[in-house]
Amino acid sequence: MDGRGISEAEVEAALPNDPESFLVRFVYHAKDQVGSPLAYHVGSSLMLLSMMSPQMWCAARGFLAPTIANMWTMLVGRSGEAMKTLAIFEAKRVLSEIEDADIAVGSDPASEEALVKSLVKRPQQTLIYDDMGSFLSNVSNVATHNYRARIVDQATSLYDGSGFVREKAGKTLRVSEPRLGIFGGCTPIHVETFTSVLHWEGGFMSRFLILYADAERDVRYRKDDWENYDWLIKRARMLWEAKTAYDGITGTGKKAPGRDFWFGRDPNIPLGRCLGLDNDADVLWQSWRDRTRSRVRALPDRLSGVGSRTPLIAAKTAVLLTWDRFVRERGPEDVAGDWTVTATDMQTAISIAELSFLSTLDLTRRILTSDDARQKRVVLDAVGTDWTSQAVVFQDCGLLRKRAIEGLETLREEGLIERQKISNIVYWRRSRSTVEEDAQQDAREVGNVLGFSRKDDNADGDADEAGEEEVV
Repeated sequence: MDGRGISEAEVEAALPNDPESFLVRFVYHAKDQVGSPLAYHVGSSLMLLSMMSPQMWCAARGFLAPTIANMWTMLVGRSGEAMKTLAIFEAKRVLSEIEDADIAVGSDPASEEALVKSLVKRPQQTLIYDDMGSFLSNVSNVATHNYRARIVDQATSLYDGSGFVREKAGKTLRVSEPRLGIFGGCTPIHVETFTSVLHWEGGFMSRFLILYADAERDVRYRKDDWENYDWLIKRARMLWEAKTAYDGITGTGKKAPGRDFWFGRDPNIPLGRCLGLDNDADVLWQSWRDRTRSRVRALPDRLSGVGSRTPLIAAKTAVLLTWDRFVRERGPEDVAGDWTVTATDMQTAISIAELSFLSTLDLTRRILTSDDARQKRVVLDAVGTDWTSQAVVFQDCGLLRKRAIEGLETLREEGLIERQKISNIVYWRRSRSTVEEDAQQDAREVGNVLGFSRKDDNADGDADEAGEEEVV
C-alpha cells in the first residue's frame, strides 16, 4: 500500500500457488485481456464463485456463526483509467457462456419493496452495477421521500441470509434463506460524495470487499488465450452443474430447508456437510484472530465496522474457495462428500481480506460530514509540510479566493497550519496532523498487524485473550 490502493505485487503475493484454482486462472487470464488492476480480477472471480455456489452452501462449523457464500464487492478506481467496467465485463463474459446462468443476475430495484418482491421470486441473485456511482447517488439521500434510499437498510439486513416475512397490502411476502450479492465499480469521488458516516458506521459499506487500485499495466489489445479461456468456461460449467445438483437436493426458494439443516444430519439426504477447518487451517485462523482482536477494538468509529468484519470477509472468501476445490475434486455429479476448509484456502482468504481492509483506509479519509468540512480538507491538502505560498494554495485547492481564505483562517485557528509573511508574500505550512489523520495512521498500524504473514516476532505477546463474537 502506498496511498493509491492495492498494488499488483501485493495481489500476486496473496494468490495461492495453485494452477487448478479458478481464482488464479481467472486473474491471470484477465490480466492478459485488459489493463485493469489485478485486484479487480480477484473481486470478479470471487463474485463469479459466489453466483455459481449453491444457495445452501455454508460453513456451518469452524467459524462462530454459519458463514454463507454471498458476497458484496466494490471495485474502486479512477474514472476511465482504472478500467473497472472492462474488469466487470470479463466476469460477465464467463457467465454468458453458462446456459441458464442469467438467472443469477438480478434487476436493479427501484425501491425497497421491489427488492423484497424480487427476492421472494429469486432468493439467490446478484445485482451488478457497471457504474455503481449511480447506485450510490440514488440511495444516498436519507429523506423519507427517497424510496431508493431505503434499499440500503433492507440490503444490510439481508446480508447474513436471515429469512423474513412481511405483510403488504393483505399479502404475505416470505423470503427464505436470501442470498443477495452486490457487485460494481465506482470512482473515489463517488464514494466521497455519496457515502456518509452513517453508511460506514451503520454497517452498509463495511460489508463490502473493497478493492481500491490504480492501473499499472498498459494493455493495448486482447491477447489470444483460448486455452485458459476454455479451461475457465469448462470449470464454470462444472461449478454451475454442481450448484444445480446441490440445489436440487436441498431445495431452493420457498422450499429451502432453513438453517437447522446445517446442524442436522438426515440420513435420507445424500449430501455432505461442512466439518469445519482442518487442523492447519484452524491454527492459522486462530493465530490471526488472536492477533487482531484488541487492535480492531482500538480503531476509530468509522473503521471499527470495517475492521470487525474483516474476519467475516476472510471467512466468506474461504467458503467460496472451498466450493471451487470441492467441485474440482469430486466432479459436478458428486455432491455427497463431507468437506473442510484447508490451510491454503484460509491463508488466501486472509490475505485478500487484509488487502480489502488496507484499501479502505484512503477511502474513509474522504468521508466527511459536511460541505464546510470538505472545503477545509481541500484547503488543508493544498498546504504542504514545507512553506507554500498563498498563491500556490489558491491554485491547488481550486476554490474561490474568499472561500480559500476562510478555510486557511479556520485551519490556522484550529492550530493545523501556520502563517508567515516574507517580502509581502504570504506563506503557509502544516503544523500538525488532524485527528482524522492520526486515526488513519492508527488504522494503518492495525492493518500491518492484520497481516499474518507480515507479523513481527514479538507481536504474539500482545494478543488479547478475551473472546469475541463473529460480526455478521
